[in-house]
Amino acid sequence: MLPVARTLLSLPAGIVRMDVKKFSLYTTAGSLPWCVGLACVGFLFGPHWTDLEGLFIYLDVAVIAGIMALIGYVIYHRERIIKGVRG
Repeated sequence: MLPVARTLLSLPAGIVRMDVKKFSLYTTAGSLPWCVGLACVGFLFGPHWTDLEGLFIYLDVAVIAGIMALIGYVIYHRERIIKGVRG
């Protein structure tokens, strides 16, 4: 469902020679809800999009905080594994 991941998934699917019909079915099933959701949000909020711009700063902060938390978790978890191997 992630835009970038969805784009890059065709590369490993091609490398492992995944069946084209199966890949197309899974890709459609995964992207259809995302596209329909975005279209619905655009339809509902389109005329009032400028009214919502002030709220995007909160979304930006939440996304940045989430990314920082994920990076912190990965670093912490990696250090624990390294210390476990050494000790």
